[in-house]
Amino acid sequence: MKKGLTIVEVAISFTVALTLLLSLYAIVYWGTRVSNINKYYIDANNILIFLVNEIQNRPYLYIVFDPSTNSFKYKQDAKEILLGKLKLYNYKINGKEDFDIELHEIRQDPTINTLVIIEISLLWKYQNKNQKTNITCITSTFEIRDLINSSDPIIPLPPNSDIN
Repeated sequence: MKKGLTIVEVAISFTVALTLLLSLYAIVYWGTRVSNINKYYIDANNILIFLVNEIQNRPYLYIVFDPSTNSFKYKQDAKEILLGKLKLYNYKINGKEDFDIELHEIRQDPTINTLVIIEISLLWKYQNKNQKTNITCITSTFEIRDLINSSDPIIPLPPNSDIN
């Protein structure tokens, strides 16, 4: 009957333990390095989701019908209102308000003329490189057309808003 471990068994056990520790260290190191860009993308996507919800829920604040061209276009202050709401609700990318939005041309859906296609780009920086993330949404034009004749639409804003 043998007592204790042989040198070979100790060496194998040590090698297995060391390999497991190095693997764990590599996984933790890789996870902390890669998750940095994930934080940026999560923040950027949260901003884009807010913008799409805002435009789809309140298109009358940002889009107007132009009867002369029979098309839809953005109001002059649409971008400023959207950026103001992003600041009001404290949206940031990695703790900074270092981003901008681009509102692209509004296209009418060729199959259903009561829908418009809206594309928005979010411009932001990651490691001093410019990034651009786009999103496209579809919204109904019924609210916009109904508000053409309305003189005083009800515009819901938070109570601490400085946007008129």
